[in-house]
Parts: sequence; C-alpha cells; structure tokens
Amino acid sequence: MTGQYLINLGAGPVADANLADATENARTFAAQVGDYVSVRRERGSREQDGRWAFVRRAGSGSRIRRVDVDMPGVPLADLTRRLPVRLYIDGNSWMWHIAVDICRAALRLPFDRAGNREDH
Repeated sequence: MTGQYLINLGAGPVADANLADATENARTFAAQVGDYVSVRRERGSREQDGRWAFVRRAGSGSRIRRVDVDMPGVPLADLTRRLPVRLYIDGNSWMWHIAVDICRAALRLPFDRAGNREDH
C-alpha cells in the first residue's frame, strides 16, 4: 500500500519574527488588497508562532466587512519571494500572492488590484 502525504510548507512557526516587520507587511498587504481597505492590529493581540493578528475592513456603516489576518513578522521579501512563509486569512494559510486575492474575495471588493471596477 502506498501512502500520500500533503506538505504545507511555511504554515508552521516563524523563526526570528518581529512586530515591526509584521506591521510593515500588514500595511503593504492592505495596499495590495486595495487602498480603500483599512488595517489595524487586533486589540490585545500577541505574537503567536511568529505571527501577529491584524484586521482588514472594507465598506461603511452597516456594510462593513471584516477579515482577520495573521501576519508573519519577517522581511517582506521572505513572504513574497524567497521562503515559503504563509500568512493566515480567517484561519486558513496562504502564500502571499494568493492571500491578496483571497482577502479581496472575502471582503467582496468590486475592484481589481489596479483599482478598476470588476462589476461593470
């Protein structure tokens, strides 16, 4: 009998993480999701496995949508190019380039990354 294994590289603890890198990554991530998305660190959040909790919000009034993002505290290049370090969107792990689209979809944003309306 042969076995199958699924390896989820980058989903485990992040070594040498720091809050400054996590905060800068969260700002960059929010800008890539869209300038109309606010970002803030989750109140009372602490480091967990090298990631810090941030919240993305879109909309206004009763139409505000929220996405929780656990952002690794490593240099941005490690997230986007070199190391397989994943961030978490609402509890699910994703590589950076996919996480941007997952976050946009979760916030139900009608714009692509260039700011063009997709619902015309």
